[in-house]
Amino acid sequence: MSTFDFAAAIAARPGGATRAQLVAAFGDPTVHATRTGGGKFEPAAAFRSRLVKIPIGDLPGFPAYADPTVKITGVTLHEVVAPVFLATWAELRKRNLHKRLRTYDGAVTFRHMLWDYTRPVSLHAYGSAVDFDARWNGYGIPAAQMEMDRDVVQTFCECGWHWGGFWNPTDGMHIQWTNPLPGVPVPDYQDAMARKTVQIVKPELPAPAPQPVLLIPDGQGSWENVAGQKVERSFSVINATDPLRIWAR
Repeated sequence: MSTFDFAAAIAARPGGATRAQLVAAFGDPTVHATRTGGGKFEPAAAFRSRLVKIPIGDLPGFPAYADPTVKITGVTLHEVVAPVFLATWAELRKRNLHKRLRTYDGAVTFRHMLWDYTRPVSLHAYGSAVDFDARWNGYGIPAAQMEMDRDVVQTFCECGWHWGGFWNPTDGMHIQWTNPLPGVPVPDYQDAMARKTVQIVKPELPAPAPQPVLLIPDGQGSWENVAGQKVERSFSVINATDPLRIWAR
């Protein structure tokens, strides 16, 4: 059982609504930084010294990087955030939910939001955000179509993380270590690990959108659905990420 004090961590968690709040908590990654193009920058050594790389061996069962040609050796986060992430990962494993995450899509990235210098600095640049399952949870996808596992979301939120899937527009791949942003509704289980009694309830999120009919070959050159109704051969595939599951409409 983890001895991590979630209540203390959540009480000290920074606000995320203003740059001043983020700089007070994490430091300013843009001080003496060099812009490298495309909304990115290279921070000075003083800020880099505040980052911690969690070895992958300390994160058992961690998902592979989205690019299968890249083998990750650890997850780099701000020194304030790294212990929280370790404890949260332990909680996910305790609930046997870590296996539901399909890909890891990055943590520290020194950039501005939407890779645009005219926008604020991204939370990733402070080392206080992590992305998972980006392929299925892109920026702006309606909540009902996001495929981020809702029990995983609930666990992160209970442990004090703020999920981008609650935003408008949504960012379902994204979790960050800040207070919930002002005006963003959050479920009752937010920060539950800071309370004496943790009640496990299902996330109060929109139900997934109705899925198209799953088609399977009938062995005779045509197709039929799982209810046995024949359909024409011509159809438009809209989700074939798994070659054994071809969705059509």
